[in-house]
Amino acid sequence: MTEFISKRLPNIKNDVLSGITVALALVPEAVAFAFVAGVDPLVGLYAAFMVGLINEIAGEGGMAWNARLLMFHAGIEAQGQGAAANPMYAQYQYDADTISVSREKIESLLVYLAVHIKAQSAKESHFLVGDQLTAADVYWAYFSNMLEALPPQHCPMPGGLRDIWGVLAKSISGYDPVLIEQRDRILTQHLALPLDF
Repeated sequence: MTEFISKRLPNIKNDVLSGITVALALVPEAVAFAFVAGVDPLVGLYAAFMVGLINEIAGEGGMAWNARLLMFHAGIEAQGQGAAANPMYAQYQYDADTISVSREKIESLLVYLAVHIKAQSAKESHFLVGDQLTAADVYWAYFSNMLEALPPQHCPMPGGLRDIWGVLAKSISGYDPVLIEQRDRILTQHLALPLDF
C-alpha cells in the first residue's frame, strides 16, 4: 500500500473531489457532535472548517509540505543531484516532475486564503474562522513565515535558514499582502513577539 501511495502523482481534480466527499460526511458529523456536546451547531461547523484549513496549511500535501519540496528543488538547482542524498528528499517523496503541481497547490491555497481573509474582514473579523482566535490563526501565523519570514528582531534565526525559507516566495508568482498583514496582526495582538525557540 505504501508503494502505491508513494508512486501516486498529485491530481488536483481528485484532491478536490476527495475534499468535497469528506466535507459532505464531516458537516453532519460536526453538527451532531455539537448537539451532543451541548454547544451551538455553528461551533461544530467552525471546527470542521478549521481542521481542514489547518491541514491545507500544515498537513501532508499542504502548503508547508509543498514549500519544503520547492526548497529541495532549489537545493538541487544550487548544489546538483548530490543534494538529493539528504534523507529528507526521500521522506517527502521529492520528484522534480511534480514541482509545478506543488507550486500550483501553494498558489491556489494562498489565493483562497487572501479571498477568505478579505471576506472575514468585511464581516469585521480579523480571524480565519469565526470571530475569535483559533488554532487556524496560530498555525497560519507561524507557518506563513515560510512565505515571508518575520524580520530578524522578531524571528532570530541563522542567515542560512532565513535564505532557505525565502525560497517559497521566489518560487511562486506572488501573493496578496493581506496574508502577511493578517499574520502580523495575529502575532502582535494575540501571540508573543519576538519568537523564542
